[in-house]
Amino acid sequence: CIMTIISETAKAVINHNREYQKLARDIKRRTGLSMEEYFLGKDPRKTKYYKEMMKGK
Repeated sequence: CIMTIISETAKAVINHNREYQKLARDIKRRTGLSMEEYFLGKDPRKTKYYKEMMKGK
């Protein structure tokens, strides 16, 4: 759920530690977006990364 991700991120930003990096990598892996793009609500389906990933399936 997106609210959990946001609150987790808020917590992680306070610490700005490995958790944040882990979350950023997780988002990157799942959507191909950076944290900033993800929270700005960009559509992951428009990214090249996502298209490549879908082609592979």
